[in-house]
Amino acid sequence: MLARIEALEPDHIATDCPLSALRIEQGLARRAVHPVVLLCRAYGMDAS
Repeated sequence: MLARIEALEPDHIATDCPLSALRIEQGLARRAVHPVVLLCRAYGMDAS
């Protein structure tokens, strides 16, 4: 998973799995957010 994410160099990383998000953050030093957070940001809504 980490190699594929790194190879694609995405602007954003999203996952609905907290353990996957933790692994991404530890392995790539990038933060993954929940997909709904990305939708909120896309529509200009506060996702906090």
